[in-house]
Amino acid sequence: MDIDIYKQEVFDQAQNVQMAWADLHAAVGAGNDARTWHSAQALLISAANLSKLFWPQGESGDAIKSARAAALRSAFGVTSGHTLQDRTLRNHFEHFDERLDTWNKDNPTAPSVFVDKSVYPAGQPYARITEAGGKLVKALRELHPNWRISCLGDEIDLQKLVDEIAQFRTPEVSNSAIVSEREVENSL
Repeated sequence: MDIDIYKQEVFDQAQNVQMAWADLHAAVGAGNDARTWHSAQALLISAANLSKLFWPQGESGDAIKSARAAALRSAFGVTSGHTLQDRTLRNHFEHFDERLDTWNKDNPTAPSVFVDKSVYPAGQPYARITEAGGKLVKALRELHPNWRISCLGDEIDLQKLVDEIAQFRTPEVSNSAIVSEREVENSL
């Protein structure tokens, strides 16, 4: 199996993570909460795309997926337990509506206040509010000063994730057929 196109996709998604990480730092520094959450979500989506390349759904029942995933994990030195393997937090972001439905189903009578998209800059004390005026407060999405991001109680260390992804270098792609449209246009 020729996995060069998959290697290129790993590189591209890793590059997307790095760009989103830089954007996230800039957005937090500028106090731009909308851009902060856009960047955080972009980072998580690209990380999830990497996860799916290394651990595709249905891998055990599909010989091609299994061979591809094993070859990629070997090529990039990705082992079981890698930060990318857990997609829980990314799934919370992708299926946010379903997570809220479940919370409302499990708490039908609880008076509640939702706190969402909180950003706690470095140096600011972090204290999650759990009750306000006798109402249960549900924290939805939070970015902590130590670059941990949480959603509905689950969290991930973004710095660790980004550091692990940064180890993916430009793959040795031998297939010269892998070119961009711009490269084709420039060669004409």
